[in-house]
Amino acid sequence: MTLALTLPDICGRMEYQGEASSARYVKWFNANLSGLYRRNMGGGWVIFLSGMDCYALRCSYLHQGSDDITSQKKRETLEQFHFTTMNAHRVRVEGGVLLLNVYEFCREMSDAVDAWSTARATDPAISAQMAELLTIRTSGFSPSPGIEIHVVPHPECS
Repeated sequence: MTLALTLPDICGRMEYQGEASSARYVKWFNANLSGLYRRNMGGGWVIFLSGMDCYALRCSYLHQGSDDITSQKKRETLEQFHFTTMNAHRVRVEGGVLLLNVYEFCREMSDAVDAWSTARATDPAISAQMAELLTIRTSGFSPSPGIEIHVVPHPECS
């Protein structure tokens, strides 16, 4: 879940350079995921999760290990999240609480990043930044001229 919450940070940095981290995160989330987290109910749109609320969750979870976002300045409508492995997903209950299935939430984040990176594949500025992202080496490589590293897979990772 930690990685899922940081993906909009990474993509937002590439997409909206020069803006503050929180603004990049919110913009990227709203552009790429907001459609999943709103519904037309009774003639009006109900937002289950906004970019600002997701950013508040990211901050609260990564910095405090908490799902309570009431102390976060950058939040809109929610107060707390409850993650579950049961079938409850995108269910908003009274008191500003959103229920999310952890697997579905992570899959939705990952799918949004995949769609975004496919759509931006021909953008040279974004492609250059993607090439600089952290890489986990799974085969031999040369970290500098004259040095060759031969990778032997760790028994617990294979």
